[in-house]
Amino acid sequence: MATDIAREAAIDRLGNEIDSDIQHDPDDTPARLSSNADQYVMVYSMLNGEPKRVLKIDQRRVLGKMLPNGQPAHWAEGMPGEAPPYVKGKVMCMLHPDFDEEEGASGFARVYVDFIGLDGRTCNMMAPDKNNIDSFKSVYDRDDHMAKKHPREWETIQAALEKDREEMELRERRLDRAATKQQGEALMAMAASRSVQPSLEEEVIHFICDIEGCGSELDTDVGLVRHKRTTMDAAHVQARAEAE
Repeated sequence: MATDIAREAAIDRLGNEIDSDIQHDPDDTPARLSSNADQYVMVYSMLNGEPKRVLKIDQRRVLGKMLPNGQPAHWAEGMPGEAPPYVKGKVMCMLHPDFDEEEGASGFARVYVDFIGLDGRTCNMMAPDKNNIDSFKSVYDRDDHMAKKHPREWETIQAALEKDREEMELRERRLDRAATKQQGEALMAMAASRSVQPSLEEEVIHFICDIEGCGSELDTDVGLVRHKRTTMDAAHVQARAEAE
């Protein structure tokens, strides 16, 4: 009870301090706040300590919010107690210029995002104070952010990935047909008493780019598809244009 009283008193004190800073018009109505930095104050989440900027005029309302367990949702300087320490995450928004999960959860990097038509798009590009978020705690949080804050870009990325998967499946079917044909030919040769020369050792399969002048070897067929789609030299660009 004493803590609640102290907290309410602190909120009232902060609110009075803010009210004294706000300019009023002749009708004694608070004037519209500008976007200047001095019109904002910092509050901190009581869940994870994350700092949040809010308008001074909204601070009293924000500090009055409660969590489902009855505890305050936010804390500010001057209130009893303190917020938990904020530990910044390391997962980037896919529209961050430095986004790189080629070896991580997503399997691609910013060059792929640019290639599929999102070149120049950044996270919250109209809000410099929040530009290019790189502090998500998990891939799930980041993907949820993409779906809610960048729905068109998220849809574009998902469509491109689906196209990659379809091309991979098509290649796998072709490989299956080739393997089936090869197996059939071997069985026919055995039936005709023709010898089939066994391989001396198991061959390591590489996926080789057949674009003229390239010959790059990839470990997987998915990697080959992505290589052909994202390599930007003249030969690869021309091959893509001819395939369309």
